[in-house]
Amino acid sequence: MLQNRAKVAFERVGARVIIPMRPQLMVVKGAVIFGLQKGSTIQSRKARFTYGFNTRLIYNARNPDHVRRGRMTINKRKYVDGDSFQSLVKQGRTIKVLETHSSEEKGPLYPQQTTVVFGLYSSTNPRAKFIDEPGLTSIGEVEVPCSYGDSVTVAMAFGTTEITATATNKTSGAVVKGQIKYDFNSL
Repeated sequence: MLQNRAKVAFERVGARVIIPMRPQLMVVKGAVIFGLQKGSTIQSRKARFTYGFNTRLIYNARNPDHVRRGRMTINKRKYVDGDSFQSLVKQGRTIKVLETHSSEEKGPLYPQQTTVVFGLYSSTNPRAKFIDEPGLTSIGEVEVPCSYGDSVTVAMAFGTTEITATATNKTSGAVVKGQIKYDFNSL
């Protein structure tokens, strides 16, 4: 009854009244949009975990972690045996609203490779070095099309209501959004 009376009253003066299907959701979305506006009270937050992605490291015989893991040869280059963890944001770091953190440029390891897939991880250990260490959790992945010799970066954006990830082929300009699995108990 109240909605009908409001609708009739506002439509008389030329206003269009929209009644959402799920008004509670609209209230929450409005609060989030308000919170993200410049000058809002929410300007930053602390990273609850260390966030990053998997990558391959060039083998260094003087690095004890590399020696312990062993080496493997890919396309005539020596790499550490196993995926390393490259962090983009450390646990406890202050992250501003809409702040993005990008990796250095990476590239395909094989001449026949047509994509690079970055596994995305959260970690309770800010000093984690490899993805198989305790405390690391896979939270998703992002795959970008590329060719051998292309430069590729991965970026994660923080400080909003969700974490987003993108991979960019710097050579072709292709940008792909990643899929992140949200387990609200662990994120």
